[in-house]
Amino acid sequence: MHRTIGNPTAKAAIDMALWDILGKAWGQPVHRLLGGWTDRMRVSHMLGFDDPAKMVDEAARMIDTYGIRTFRVKVGRRP
Repeated sequence: MHRTIGNPTAKAAIDMALWDILGKAWGQPVHRLLGGWTDRMRVSHMLGFDDPAKMVDEAARMIDTYGIRTFRVKVGRRP
């Protein structure tokens, strides 16, 4: 898998399938194989590149509506 270049989605699908196979073979849930579980998960929201004021408004809406406080910002060249 390390020699395969590109298509990280396909590599991730194979990785998940292998964990599932191991869990079934050993009679264990995958979360136990990976070390446990949690009742909380931090999520982030992707802010699309836009006018800065609109991006701030969207971030504020996500905080108010969902309590999300971690953001990723898409950046890159302008078309």
